Amino acid sequence: MTTDRGALSQLRAATDPTARGGTLYGPAFVSFGPPVRKTLFPFGVDAGIRALWEISERETGVPIRL
Repeated sequence: MTTDRGALSQLRAATDPTARGGTLYGPAFVSFGPPVRKTLFPFGVDAGIRALWEISERETGVPIRL
C-alpha cells in the first residue's frame, strides 16, 4: 500500500463527523481497500496483551469501547 493510501484510515478517523473516539478505522480488506470502521476485539487472555491495552488507555486517556 502506498503512503497516500495508508493515510486514509487516519484521515477518515480525524475528519468523519460520525467517527467516535475509541473506535478503530482500517482498510476494508486487511491491507487494502477503503477505510472502514473495524471491530475491536475484547482483551486477550494473555496477561501481556491485557497490560498493553490498559497502558494504552492510561497513557492516551481514551477508554477503549468494546
